[in-house]
Amino acid sequence: DAVVEPVEGGQRVRVTTGTVLRDLILFPDRLDAAASVDEALVTLLPGESATFLVRAPHALDPVALTSRPVLRCVNDS
Repeated sequence: DAVVEPVEGGQRVRVTTGTVLRDLILFPDRLDAAASVDEALVTLLPGESATFLVRAPHALDPVALTSRPVLRCVNDS
């Protein structure tokens, strides 16, 4: 489950999992070359959450931020 909300200076992406997600990473630069994220490669156990802060010159599409190829993990097939 992923939720995107606007915050001052960017967007917050919160991912909560019901299964193990290994090496979860967010690639906002795939949507805008000037976009960046504050954290990379997190592993989540069932029930855990991770929050990423995305900074970009404009708001990025929330659906695109939480979909492949922007939000990825090694569990993806």
